Amino acid sequence: MSKRDTDGNVSDSSRGTASSLQADCTERDSSWQKAHREAIAVNNAWVEKHGLPLARYRQF
Repeated sequence: MSKRDTDGNVSDSSRGTASSLQADCTERDSSWQKAHREAIAVNNAWVEKHGLPLARYRQF
């Protein structure tokens, strides 16, 4: 029996799975950002003060 036979429309079930995965990734990313907020702020402050490392080699 195929997925289409059991669920009706394959694209509908795929859309639901994709939405669920995207929500999980968004939640995980947000959680990571909250956990590392201080380190990100310190890094951003360093870059503001000293500039990007290796910036002289950038081609753009």
